[in-house]
Amino acid sequence: MADMLCSLDKYLEDPKTKALLSTDTKKATSRPMNSQPVQLGSPRTSQHVSTLHQLCQKRGIVPEFEIDGDQNDGFGGWLKVGSETISRDERWPKKKDAREGLAERGVEVVKSMQERAQEGVVGPPISWVGLLQTFHSGSIADGGPVFTEYAVGGGFGCTCTIPLSPDPFGSASEFFSSKKAARNNAAKEAMKYLIDQGHVNPDGSVKAKKKAKLGTAVKVEGKKLEVNRDTTYAQRVNELCPLLGVNTPTYRLSAESPSAPNHLSGAAYFSGEPRLPEKYGEVRNVYGKKAAKEEVARGVWEALEELAAERGVKVGVEDEMDKGAD
Repeated sequence: MADMLCSLDKYLEDPKTKALLSTDTKKATSRPMNSQPVQLGSPRTSQHVSTLHQLCQKRGIVPEFEIDGDQNDGFGGWLKVGSETISRDERWPKKKDAREGLAERGVEVVKSMQERAQEGVVGPPISWVGLLQTFHSGSIADGGPVFTEYAVGGGFGCTCTIPLSPDPFGSASEFFSSKKAARNNAAKEAMKYLIDQGHVNPDGSVKAKKKAKLGTAVKVEGKKLEVNRDTTYAQRVNELCPLLGVNTPTYRLSAESPSAPNHLSGAAYFSGEPRLPEKYGEVRNVYGKKAAKEEVARGVWEALEELAAERGVKVGVEDEMDKGAD
C-alpha cells in the first residue's frame, strides 16, 4: 500500500504530468476578457400559434398553414384564416419558426375581424333561416331551402340550396362555432341573393302580393265574362267553367324522374264531362308545382275560350274589352 502511494506521488510530481494538468485546466477555465454571451439561433416559442388557434376556435374558423422552403434558403409560406390569406416576406431557419411568424400576423387579423363584427352588431341577431323559410312558404317556387351541414374538429360549416338559384350558398370550408351559426350564415347569403334579384324587400321581408279574390277577379254579365288582367289563369278557368256549364278541372302533376323531383309534367282533367276531351293543357318538365299548374291552366283557358265562342259567351281581358266598346 505504501509503495502504491509513493508511486502516485512521483507521478504527480513528474514535470510532464504537471504540464498536462495545467493545459487541461486552462482549456476549461480560460475565456476572453470582457466577452459577452452570444445567442444561438432565434428564441423558440409557440405563443402566437396557440393564441391563434384559441381565437379561431371561438369564431369557428380553422386556420390553414402552408409552409415552403428548405434549410439553405429558409422557410416561409402563407396562412389562410377564413376568407383572409396572410403572407410575410421574412424567411425563417425552421418550419416551426415560420408557423410562429405567420401566426403572429394571423392573430392581428382575427382580432380585427372581431372588432369589425362588434362594430356592426346592432340589436338582436337576425334569424336569416326564419326569413328564408317564410319567403318559401308563400313563394311560387316549389320546395324550400335545403341545408347541408359539415363538421371538422370543433367547427361547423353549412351550404344551402334554394329553388330559385342553381348555385349553393354558404361554404363547406368556412367554419363556425355552432351548427346554428353555420346555417344562419348560409341562409343570410341566400337571402341577400333574393334581395338583389328583387324577390323580397331590402330588409328581407316578403313583398305583399296583389291577389284578386275569386268573384272579384272577373265580371260576369249574362253571357259576358270580363277578366282582370292580373288574374291568374287558374282563377280564370275556375270562373269560366260554371258559365259554360262544365265542372272545374283536376290538375294532375308528377315528376318524370326521381333525380329531378321539382321538374313536373301533367295536364288538367275534366271528370264527368263526355262532351270534352279527357285532358287539356298538357305540359312537360316545368320547374315548380305552382308554375306547372299555371302553365296547364293557360292551356285550359285557351281551349275554353274557343268553347265559349262556340256557345256564344263573350270572354276577354278587361282593358281589351273596354277598348272594343269604345
